[in-house]
Amino acid sequence: MKDIIVGRQAIVNKASEIVAYELLYRRNLLENCCCNDITSDYKDSQSLINSVHEIGTEKVLNGQIGFFNITEEILLDIENYNLPQNSILEIVEFDLISKEMLKGILHVKKLGYKLALDDFLFRHIDNQLIDLVDLIKVDYIDCTKKEIEQIMMTFRGKNKIMLAEKIETLETFNHATELGFDLFQGYYFSRPAIISKEIAGEKIFHQF
Repeated sequence: MKDIIVGRQAIVNKASEIVAYELLYRRNLLENCCCNDITSDYKDSQSLINSVHEIGTEKVLNGQIGFFNITEEILLDIENYNLPQNSILEIVEFDLISKEMLKGILHVKKLGYKLALDDFLFRHIDNQLIDLVDLIKVDYIDCTKKEIEQIMMTFRGKNKIMLAEKIETLETFNHATELGFDLFQGYYFSRPAIISKEIAGEKIFHQF
């Protein structure tokens, strides 16, 4: 009997209410469910999307918005993946953007998907994709507080949804709230959970 597995981590608003889930690739039930490493591997991203469909997007997302990490290959073939229209497509590798990927980004925007830059650091502040994305995820571990403050000053009034990720303490949550972040993600709110379905049955369960 084989298990189909998806990891997910909650994304919350300023009132700590769940408004979305980031979906995470997991190889098996024994893989550390507290890990939230993001994959930029095409096969892993493809397997994640296939697993979500196999389990059922409604069961996985529970009515919330899904954040999907996508590769260039998936972006260029997005219509064949049948993702929910309100999905947020996270671009993980964006230091070097090919002409094909840029065309793909413009195409998915026309389809109505929203785009996010993941693991955003201060060195990305002039990235060519900033004008094309709707949401920016700022890394609270790999950025200093000063860098985060400069990032927020740069994007103030520019109609971007700002998400503070890797929030692990009340202190960092308060700091991010004071700076004006819209959304938050990290161990302070919840660790990734495992959702699994047995192919031979319909058992869905969560492992925290």
